[in-house]
Amino acid sequence: NSMGNNGENYGSNQGFSGHQFAVGNSGVMGGNPGDGMASSASTMQPSGGTPTTPYSNPSQVMPNSGGGSITQYYSPPPSHVHQQTATTASPQVIQGNGYQQQQAMYQTMQQQNPSSQQHQNIPMRQPILTQQANQASVSNRYNQSQIQKPPYPPYTQNETSNQAADSGGGSYAARSAQAYASMGSPPSTTVPPTSSTTPAIPTAQATPSMNPQVSIKGSKYDDAPSVQAQQNRILTDCTRKVQEHAYYMKQAMDKGELATVLDRASQMVGELGDMSSGNLTPKNYYELYMRALDDMPNLEDYFLSLAGNQTISYTMKNIYEHVQYCPRVLSRLYLQISAGSALIRSKEETAQWVLTDLIDAAKCVQNPLRGLFLRHFLLQATRDKLPDGDAVKDAYEFVLANFIEMNKLWVRIQHLPGDGKTKDQRKKRERERNELRILVGTNLVRLSQLEGVTSKIYGDVILPKILEQITVCGDPLAQAYLIDCIIQVFPDEYHIETLPILLAVCPKLRDKVNIRTIMQSLMDRLANFYAEEELLDEKDANEVKKTVAQESFPLFEDCVQQVYHARGPKLVSKEVIRLQTALLNFSLKCFPGNMDQVSNCLGVCLEFIRQAATSPAPDALNLPPVSDDSINLDEASVSELQKMLSVPLDSLALKVLQLNHYSALLKFLPLDSRRDVGMTMLRAIDASGDAPTDLKELKELFNILQPVIQGPDNTDGLSETRLEKMEEENNLVSKLIYLLESNDIEMAFEMLTIARSHLRQASGPRLQSTLVPVVFAAFRIVRQLYAESQIETKDEQLEKKSDLEDSAKSEEEQTDKAAEDLATEKDEEENPPTEASDDDKKTPDASEPEKSVEADIDSDTKVESKSSLSTRDVFLFIQSTIAMLSSGSPELGLKLYSIAALSSDSMAEAGSSGDFLTQATHELLTQSFALYDDIDDYLTQQRCIINMVGTLLATKSIAKEQFEKFTTKLTQFAAKLMRKQDQCRMVLLCSHLFYAVGKGMSGYKNPKRTLECLQRSLKLADASAMSSSSNFTLFVDLLEQYVYFFEEENPVITNAYVSGLIALIGEHLDSLIDSHVSVEGQAHFNEVLDYIRRKKKADDTAERFAQIKI
Repeated sequence: NSMGNNGENYGSNQGFSGHQFAVGNSGVMGGNPGDGMASSASTMQPSGGTPTTPYSNPSQVMPNSGGGSITQYYSPPPSHVHQQTATTASPQVIQGNGYQQQQAMYQTMQQQNPSSQQHQNIPMRQPILTQQANQASVSNRYNQSQIQKPPYPPYTQNETSNQAADSGGGSYAARSAQAYASMGSPPSTTVPPTSSTTPAIPTAQATPSMNPQVSIKGSKYDDAPSVQAQQNRILTDCTRKVQEHAYYMKQAMDKGELATVLDRASQMVGELGDMSSGNLTPKNYYELYMRALDDMPNLEDYFLSLAGNQTISYTMKNIYEHVQYCPRVLSRLYLQISAGSALIRSKEETAQWVLTDLIDAAKCVQNPLRGLFLRHFLLQATRDKLPDGDAVKDAYEFVLANFIEMNKLWVRIQHLPGDGKTKDQRKKRERERNELRILVGTNLVRLSQLEGVTSKIYGDVILPKILEQITVCGDPLAQAYLIDCIIQVFPDEYHIETLPILLAVCPKLRDKVNIRTIMQSLMDRLANFYAEEELLDEKDANEVKKTVAQESFPLFEDCVQQVYHARGPKLVSKEVIRLQTALLNFSLKCFPGNMDQVSNCLGVCLEFIRQAATSPAPDALNLPPVSDDSINLDEASVSELQKMLSVPLDSLALKVLQLNHYSALLKFLPLDSRRDVGMTMLRAIDASGDAPTDLKELKELFNILQPVIQGPDNTDGLSETRLEKMEEENNLVSKLIYLLESNDIEMAFEMLTIARSHLRQASGPRLQSTLVPVVFAAFRIVRQLYAESQIETKDEQLEKKSDLEDSAKSEEEQTDKAAEDLATEKDEEENPPTEASDDDKKTPDASEPEKSVEADIDSDTKVESKSSLSTRDVFLFIQSTIAMLSSGSPELGLKLYSIAALSSDSMAEAGSSGDFLTQATHELLTQSFALYDDIDDYLTQQRCIINMVGTLLATKSIAKEQFEKFTTKLTQFAAKLMRKQDQCRMVLLCSHLFYAVGKGMSGYKNPKRTLECLQRSLKLADASAMSSSSNFTLFVDLLEQYVYFFEEENPVITNAYVSGLIALIGEHLDSLIDSHVSVEGQAHFNEVLDYIRRKKKADDTAERFAQIKI
């Protein structure tokens, strides 16, 4: 190998009988294939001179195009015509057999077409020159009459990359972005078009990780603005030169000047090996690469057109050999690849021969960046020409060889000489390599697209070679990316058959490689494959897929264990939990309901956490155990453990309570994380609608939900988000309480008792919100007990009825028997009784004791079947539960006491345990009235009075004396309100308590007390109207109530009261000043008067309302 100033290049061609390398000024080597020698041509250009065209004349000296300034060689042609003069020195020629054969071929071609100008321009390989060869002074090689000027002004340093765009359409940056966007399309199988569009890089569309990361915005490793400006300047300069050479190449193609075409093409792609382009970053080099190769498909088609021209006698193989005489290695290889692609299309040589020659020739470039892009061009140029089918071996061997070399070059970028020892530079190179990773992955994509590659070939040949290269390279970035490429690009069936081989390499990867992402990607592929197969409902005759599915989980589990042992103490708890979470997800997707696998994953995590707390080494098993309460996980491990414990909740819901290690792992989480897990469980329960079926599950469930139940003491200072979350928590806990049902009433009551024992540990708003569902769930049990008691009552009534019928029947039988005895006494004297008749008499007597025994058995069975739970127990439970939450919210407790009183009253009225239920109603009402004294807010007091009035009106079971006590006390509450207008309204409302009429009312009537309430309200209304005219409407409300009681035939409410109040309201209306109040009050007053007029006209009420004066 020989090192040049411009990069790492060595000349190595197949067919060398010996290896001799010479170094030129620019570090560009030239190799002569087949002649057994290596040569180098080094010419120094005089100032302002122009080199000769290496393809213009076989007798001219070939200059080394690597030296000198590229702008000197390819400046725009002058306005006048230069005469071509040349002064050449006699070189010292070292001729071999290879050169003589090439010279003879050239002479033969000249003799066949002596008049063709194109034949004169066909270049042949020049003799090998010594470094002492004299230089040639040559004038400009281009004639103005032959080549026109480009359609853009001469290049200046101030031009930007957008100004350097060619006339083909749009800036190169736009086309480059478009090329990046089209990388997901599969390669075309047709001949490349003659347009200037470079074929897109094929890649797996479904692989997010294979999308190229062109730039990382905002990264701290971005280049400084000055460096970016320099990069843009170099890119613009090189792009302009590439466009210039491409323009002249197209002009020469149109005129049929092959020498000029090859010269311009070599200089166009030669920009990729120029000194200035070597300073470009990989991203900018990729843009230059895309632009330089835009016209290579046109060049390939041009080669084919020459070979197919009937007026020309040479073949495509002649052109393929001819382009190898380019003196610059990089340019020669790009031209050779293009010509080789055309040679395969022409079918003059087999694809195997061409591919072997090209893959060996590409070894000449060992510069990592240039070699990587060169081999990528080789793969793209031959992607639709690879042999497939029976000859697929040649294709995958070619791609594998190219992949191995590209991977080596890609890894070497990280270790290039320079200032790469600092952390920033290492990160920068990793970022640059990450941008180039798709070039290497394209080989794997192409392998997956070969139709002739079967699963056997993949498992026996392709996969082992790829995995071997991945393991040997030892680069974390390459290992992670290439394993991910394998998983994403190859079919699922291949992964199923080669799963042990693929998993065996995971423990051999570097420690920096994230095994979890690799395994998770593979698990997701297999899980989706199983799901799709189930949707397609394909028949698995031999149950191969089912067997593989059952065996895949142990394979993954064993791989994880091998990773644990391989990495040892370097493996932290976070990664262990992540790996087990991936296994858990895979198990739940592919094997739903397999509790053993889920428990196994949880057990591994629990064991590792305990071992890690005992010793840094996970293998230390003989140390004394550490209490779980004293183990503190780091923040990342806590987050991962929380995710893991939340995973099975969506599919298993309450079945997680049956897992062995779930509750133990939950203890390692802090309070907030346990609250989140509890919320996830509540959501899963709400979605599934399932509830615990036994008391043990319920206790364990509430132990898990304990962080959710324990809310803050008050809501002061809490954010709006936290308040919304608290509301969601309360709602989910309430839904859980309503789900606690059972066919066994005692079991349901025990569940409520357990729930209350856990919920009472809360405080503040949480206690008030969660105990209310317990009360209403207890009401449901009370109704069930009541329904059972009603059924038992009906059964008892039926038994009594049947007993009466039996007794009547027995009396009739006794009467008939006495009559028969009298008749038999007369016959006994004539006919004495026989033995048979004695037996007949004893038969009915023997049957009687059997019936009594059966009755005793039935009665015992009924006693045992009766539930030991009574309505008394449930109402005591309700009373104590309401007392728990009444201290924090008296209004809520008062309402619940009222509801409970109505429930017991309705049962007492129906005759079910009447004495106790009547006492319970009285006690519940007494406690609700006692809570009123704890309420200070006057608005709350009004709401409570309205609620208690409605409750008293609906009660029917309490005694009259007790009812009067409650109504009197409630009226006193109304009369003691803070504002007079409120007193007026509430006392007016209490008047209904003393004259309760209508369906569902208590039926209590005390007309005098009703009149007292109305008169009291009238005084309060008058006092309120004097203080504020807005209280005028109180009189109208009072009139409405007078009319109501008058219509209900209250004896003390006469027409005089109604007529007098109407007159009083009329006087007040005349004295009102506030127009708004007068209009509102007048409207209400008119409605009441209209109602009275209608009643006067009605037949059934006309007589009673006739005496009312309006």
